[in-house]
Amino acid sequence: MEVDPALGQTRFHWLRSAPDAPSASNLVGLTERIAFLRKMAIDPKFQMRISSGRWDQMIREGNATPAWLANDFNASRRHALIVAQVINLV
Repeated sequence: MEVDPALGQTRFHWLRSAPDAPSASNLVGLTERIAFLRKMAIDPKFQMRISSGRWDQMIREGNATPAWLANDFNASRRHALIVAQVINLV
């Protein structure tokens, strides 16, 4: 949740702001994001332990929550939102 000096933004924001337009530089950016997510090694089976309604709620909340606000959440809630976002992106 801290700003990465190399990116000038948090990794949370960086992951969520993936480019849409098909260009060579955007593909490099997407590849970097995929590599970062794979390094996190989050088991997608976590999703099966949560009801589908709650899972969808965490995805919506994660999509709407800026990093500066998520930083104020308790650690468990913040981690749950990040895991939901990562699994949803992969």
